[in-house]
Amino acid sequence: MVAPRPAAARPLLAALAAAALLPAAGRPISTTDRSAAYSVQLMTGAIYPKGAEPAGLRTVVMTKKGGKKYRCHLPQPPSNESKPDAGAAPPAQPVDEFLGPLVGQCYLKPEGWWTYEVCLSRRIRQYHQEKQAMVKGADGKPTPTGPGQITQEYILGTYWKKPQPEAPAEGGAEPSVAETLRAELRGEIVSETANKRAYFKMRYGNGTLCDKTGKPREVEVRLSCGPGEGLQISLIEEVSTCAYVFHVRTDRLCRHPAFEAERAKETSLPVKCEPLGEDGTPLPAAPKRDKPPPTAAGEAAIDSAQAALQSAGAAGAAGA
Repeated sequence: MVAPRPAAARPLLAALAAAALLPAAGRPISTTDRSAAYSVQLMTGAIYPKGAEPAGLRTVVMTKKGGKKYRCHLPQPPSNESKPDAGAAPPAQPVDEFLGPLVGQCYLKPEGWWTYEVCLSRRIRQYHQEKQAMVKGADGKPTPTGPGQITQEYILGTYWKKPQPEAPAEGGAEPSVAETLRAELRGEIVSETANKRAYFKMRYGNGTLCDKTGKPREVEVRLSCGPGEGLQISLIEEVSTCAYVFHVRTDRLCRHPAFEAERAKETSLPVKCEPLGEDGTPLPAAPKRDKPPPTAAGEAAIDSAQAALQSAGAAGAAGA
């Protein structure tokens, strides 16, 4: 079986360069989609059996340091047929439809002494929790007495939402689930044209009073498209005294039209490169080597070693 060695996802030219592959005979490589990410896999043999290569392959011959040549099969870039024009704004679609299931859920990020907690549309806090106290249980094994005590805690920000009327006016209708979620997820989508990134910005304020500024702590949360379920706190910055920016990633935003570019970055297209012989044809994959059957002498040595281990174990038990 051909065994690939994958590399990290990068733009096509950067991915090939990272694998130490250069175009043979100085031939340039054309790529029209600069938003897609690629990962190079150096194969140990031919990708397709001789004569079974599919039609329409996009390939380029590359050379590694030392002169070894590879033929790299380039995948078809993602189709742009379903994408709107570059100058067109993405369809207006509420973010709460995607983030709604995460409202009220809490996610932690331990960083040294401190643990940071983000509860979406609720609060953000920073605290230190002592280790759990352990006692010997009935079975003699250490058993935790309960959660460790929180000895330091700061509320970095709380989420403010418009108060809902306790009861609808006579003849009025109860607020819908969508209206309730919209109140829970107030914010704005920010697009950074320089690096083609987008994030959903939410503000949390009225945190614990800062002893240096005399003002409440506050947080700006920037939610962006990223792999993994739930919320992943990727970076915490204190941009000024007691004012913070939390960078948070979630795969739920990758489904929103405004985050299509980010979704493309998270998707890696494989570039498989097969080694070539001196005649320019792919080298066959090395055949698998079956383990030789054990010899009589080898089996006797194994039996002797097992017997010695059993004897040593019995002696140890007697000494105890």
